[in-house]
Amino acid sequence: MGPRSDHTVIIGSRELKKAETKAKEYRRELQERSIDADVHAQENETAAENASVVVVIIPSEHATSTVKSITPLLSDDQILVNPAVGMRQDTAGFHYDAPEAGSITEGIEKVASDRVPVIVAFQNLAAGALSDLDDDLKTDVILTGTRQQRNTRSKRWPRSAQPRGAIE
Repeated sequence: MGPRSDHTVIIGSRELKKAETKAKEYRRELQERSIDADVHAQENETAAENASVVVVIIPSEHATSTVKSITPLLSDDQILVNPAVGMRQDTAGFHYDAPEAGSITEGIEKVASDRVPVIVAFQNLAAGALSDLDDDLKTDVILTGTRQQRNTRSKRWPRSAQPRGAIE
């Protein structure tokens, strides 16, 4: 087999069967590209407990309630990543649909534990491009969080995913 991923990817869902289906799809797609990857499924609660970096990849209208449900299971050595923006599409194009909290991330921060940093990431990348494994994006991923999070929490990132720079 080809390259090996150094990371375990856990697909979480409210329904284990749904997570298992997605994990199987991802493994098959990676195997087609000769990439040996550790991808498996768990229910949201178990996935949240077992991950070092929890990425909330769900429709933006469910992000806050989902984070609220897993917050008691998160520990202070984990990072919560939010890629959700709150865009909607209609016949005129894409529009920002601001939630009551101001942004999806602000809503998540209100329900997440203060000891678990919430980082915003991937918002500069279109979902279609990000999910296309054949697309060499050739772009940086913008990560944002509070100064305190960047200074005291960056050591939590897996070594291969360490942020490379910061804008003050």
